[in-house]
Amino acid sequence: MSPKKRLDPRLVSLTAAGSFAAEQYQGLRLTLERLGNGRGAQALAVTSPAAGDGKTVTAINLAGTLARGSEARVLLIDADLRRPAVGSQLRMDASARGLTDVLTDDRTTLDDVTTLLEQFNLSVVPAGTGHGAVHQMLRSARFERLLKEARERYDFIVLDTPPLLPVYDSALLAKSLDGVLMVVSANRSAESSRRRQGARHRLQQGRSAAVRLLRLLLPRILPGRLGQRSLTIHDS
Repeated sequence: MSPKKRLDPRLVSLTAAGSFAAEQYQGLRLTLERLGNGRGAQALAVTSPAAGDGKTVTAINLAGTLARGSEARVLLIDADLRRPAVGSQLRMDASARGLTDVLTDDRTTLDDVTTLLEQFNLSVVPAGTGHGAVHQMLRSARFERLLKEARERYDFIVLDTPPLLPVYDSALLAKSLDGVLMVVSANRSAESSRRRQGARHRLQQGRSAAVRLLRLLLPRILPGRLGQRSLTIHDS
């Protein structure tokens, strides 16, 4: 892991924890803690209608916020196996083993693929180097066992998952989790609205009634700058 100064400045929970931008994620944290009849949302997927909506940055910022200033054990998993980005955003070794290695090799354990970023109190499982059919890996018994073990060892588990359109990966994962955070850009074009509706419909097909859906509206701002604009959270 490279020094903080080399991280993307949008990762405010890691690079500028005292900033206004970072404090906006505290509101999201409080919302998550209220879910699940008071027990909180322990395992949460972060997704978006389409690529470029900011889901990976949101997943990292959320995980960093959950881990900051507390004794909480937080695990961030890159489950976007088609276009993984968590490892590169955190300047991790591109050859590091990760989720795909656990799912394709019985000898590989959760410990083998987890990196603790001590300066952030954050554990990370990158996408990994294993190969296989993504759909089959995510619906496998190995994935369910991995998630069960993670639940036993961590207070919060945040999964960065693929966009809901055009693939079904996130909808497939939703049934195994406590909540889904759908990150949407505050773009009011007709095409953007159609994508959001399509993504919502697909997610509802995959998740169970017990899984909560949150929508996080990101303000339209200059790339890399949150400025003084607030995030908007909707509980569906």
